[in-house]
Amino acid sequence: MHNFEIIYKWGCDGSSGKAQYKQRYFFVNTTNDVCDGDLFLFSLVPLQLQCNVENNKIVLWKNPRPSSTRFCRPIKYKFKKATAQTTLEELKIVEDQIKSIVPITIKIDDNNLNVKHTLVFTMIDGKVCNSVSNTSSQTYYICGSSPKNMNNIDSIQVKYIENTKHFGFGLSTLHAWIRFLECILHISYRLEIKAWQIKSPENKVNFNNRKKMIQNKFKSELGLLVEIVLQEKEQRMMEIQLVDFLKIVKNPLK
Repeated sequence: MHNFEIIYKWGCDGSSGKAQYKQRYFFVNTTNDVCDGDLFLFSLVPLQLQCNVENNKIVLWKNPRPSSTRFCRPIKYKFKKATAQTTLEELKIVEDQIKSIVPITIKIDDNNLNVKHTLVFTMIDGKVCNSVSNTSSQTYYICGSSPKNMNNIDSIQVKYIENTKHFGFGLSTLHAWIRFLECILHISYRLEIKAWQIKSPENKVNFNNRKKMIQNKFKSELGLLVEIVLQEKEQRMMEIQLVDFLKIVKNPLK
């Protein structure tokens, strides 16, 4: 066994709306308007170490927790907002660096062991997929079908996929489960009105009442908060804290 290969998965993601601190940042080849409220991170995870013996692959080590942060390591991070343009720019830089990686040769007891590094770009979400494939959030990045096209099952089954390069992005089962839950929730909100578009005031009232009822059941029976925006959650927490504070001091505001 002289030829080894380490397979990694890598990807990127952005986070915005973080707290900004009272300090200035100066970096080379950048402007002074760098904001620490936006973070763009690239990271990788080793998946397995294998060797080739007579055209047979033997797995020597396999990551027992591929979806955990245990073996996850950052490649780089920047104080930059993750837009479609910045994603493509930073992605090209990392891809060029990956192309320049050469195998490592390790000598053990007069034996030369060659270790090859293979990085697969699969650790991404739907937003990054849309940025890389130049599609919208309402379009499937593999076949380019929109929700309107999905209603025609016969045409979807025979649709020809032109760009097979997008297969390399993989399929996130986590995001598939999330989208499936969202679909079920949106259908359940509309069971009484039996219509997707909500236009009349009466339907809006029925929709909001049923949505609130379902949200309360999720919270009381499962302890889950569904379909609640982060800002709304923070506002509720502030209101609860304010009510508790007023009860303690026994001095309600007028």
